[in-house]
Amino acid sequence: MEYTAHAMKTILLADDDVSVRLLIKTLLEGAGYRVIEACDGQDAVEKFVENRENIHLLLLDVMMPRKSGKDAYDDISKLKPGIKALFVSGYEGSSVAPAEILAKPFKARVLLSRLNGMFN
Repeated sequence: MEYTAHAMKTILLADDDVSVRLLIKTLLEGAGYRVIEACDGQDAVEKFVENRENIHLLLLDVMMPRKSGKDAYDDISKLKPGIKALFVSGYEGSSVAPAEILAKPFKARVLLSRLNGMFN
């Protein structure tokens, strides 16, 4: 199955694990997405404010220092209601109602398929 980015969509990626963030960024850029990186939830909100018109989707780790992915999403969705978000987590039992969570580790094709579906 082939995954292609939808008209160069921009994703705000927030994960406090540098190696995970770099791996996901490389995967997304290879699939044709533009990526703006954030090192934690607070940084994600700040990067969103700087780039709000260009960001189409949030890809947020659930557990991060300074501000969780859920708290970052709550702040960002006040600025841009209806923004799409996908949460990822390495912790069993994590939940962000009513959002879906993609459990780490995940296969590249699973992430790309999920993102592709969110843009359709």
